[in-house]
Amino acid sequence: MSLSQLYLSNVDDYNEPENISKTSDISYLLAPEEYIVLTESYEAQKLFYSTVDRRNSFLVDLPSMSDDEGSIAILDTAGSIIDQLFYSESMHHPLLDDVEGVSLERISPYASSDNLYNWHSAAESDGFATPTKVNSQYNETANPSNQIELKSETLSPDGDGFEEFLQINYLFNPGTILNVRILNRNGKMVRHLANNYAASTSGFITWDGTDDNQHKVSTGIYIVLA
Repeated sequence: MSLSQLYLSNVDDYNEPENISKTSDISYLLAPEEYIVLTESYEAQKLFYSTVDRRNSFLVDLPSMSDDEGSIAILDTAGSIIDQLFYSESMHHPLLDDVEGVSLERISPYASSDNLYNWHSAAESDGFATPTKVNSQYNETANPSNQIELKSETLSPDGDGFEEFLQINYLFNPGTILNVRILNRNGKMVRHLANNYAASTSGFITWDGTDDNQHKVSTGIYIVLA
């Protein structure tokens, strides 16, 4: 479908479109399973987000969308609603102390927009937003297996470039909060590596072999408790 055939709007209390604006005058053909970003300011994207691909971004006039709650709809040329969403800040993860600047992301494009469980706060590990990139919480499968694994079981932070840090890889269900502690062989915590970390669906964190005071720990056996 061409972008010039799509319109955006808010939705009133009677489920009728209001504040309608045309998506674009450009006859850009949007292919199936392709995604784009609609923005009112290229400069704002570059200012607030580190990784922005201008090729996936289009400048448009967007309907009003407040932070606390609101609505957004996509319309065809006849004014019929193709898809819509009523959102509120209560849809964010409850462990986030401040949701200012945190994007609400759709987890799966194949699940319904009005399914509240199909929306989640963007991952902290991705800067709480991924404009022009795939959503940090994107997951087209319903229930992936939660997995945590070590890239290696040893580390040697001595400056020679070999195994300088321990890489802890993860594959999670969307909306997972991660806590990681490093314990010595006696079970005493030496490093609180991650604390209520809003993880993306896949990624990794690293331990550099230091304790919470940034001192190198002694040689020995350590436990990763996640």
